[in-house]
Amino acid sequence: MIGDKVCTKESYLLYREITKEEKVCPVPRDMYGKIVNEFLQFLVDKMFDGHDICLPGLGMIGIRTRKVVPRLDIHGNICGVAPSWAKTKILWTEKAAELGMTFNEYVAKVPKEQRELVYCFNEHSNGLKYGLMWYRKGIIIRNKTFYSLIFCRKAKRRLMRAAWDGVEYQEAQPKYSSRSTQTIIDPDSRAGRYHAPCNTVEVIDD
Repeated sequence: MIGDKVCTKESYLLYREITKEEKVCPVPRDMYGKIVNEFLQFLVDKMFDGHDICLPGLGMIGIRTRKVVPRLDIHGNICGVAPSWAKTKILWTEKAAELGMTFNEYVAKVPKEQRELVYCFNEHSNGLKYGLMWYRKGIIIRNKTFYSLIFCRKAKRRLMRAAWDGVEYQEAQPKYSSRSTQTIIDPDSRAGRYHAPCNTVEVIDD
């Protein structure tokens, strides 16, 4: 069903059904969770070591960097970089104080077009943007556009620390997309990939 999330709890139910059909004794839930979590941690460690994780029939996951390229649109607005909302809030608070307003009053009364934004240019990583990527090329399941992979918060924080530490990863190669400006990855090289077992469906669990 669209919108459903799959985690260890749901996969254990599937595991119980499979063991019942094959007439084998399943391991307890706590042991199953420990095995899955340790294996997923192993895959994450491999990914942060620079390997791509191939999931048979489900594509591949890996870490990529992309150069941040700021540009202006036809209206003079900055594009290609994300706003820093934390620093933008500080700026708006200072602007509100200058006008004798509270922050909420400033947001409510000042038009959106007149409120300045502070952008992230990633100076700490030499203009590189880091991302945990899921490549769907080669997926054999139907309606693959309905599936999404949400990486856990721990992995995202680990990636943030890697970016601040200047760890280098493979740079993403952009591919033209007529639908959006989003970078689409087309990994042609098979070097450095780590192949997970065929029954690995859960990639990262929170």
